[in-house]
Amino acid sequence: MTESEIYNYDVFQSKAGESSYFRSITHAGDIAPDFSLPSINGGILTLSALQGMPVVIEFGSIT
Repeated sequence: MTESEIYNYDVFQSKAGESSYFRSITHAGDIAPDFSLPSINGGILTLSALQGMPVVIEFGSIT
């Protein structure tokens, strides 16, 4: 396999069980499960309260 084929899904050969795992996880564009987080002003913010508004969720680390 050449370096240009590493991420080519047309020639990708999955390992046993790998395909079903990736079908079971959430992907970009899927509906996110509802959750609650503390807000900056001391209240609680739920994702469902933002329904109809654009929402960007970023999970990251600065370490």
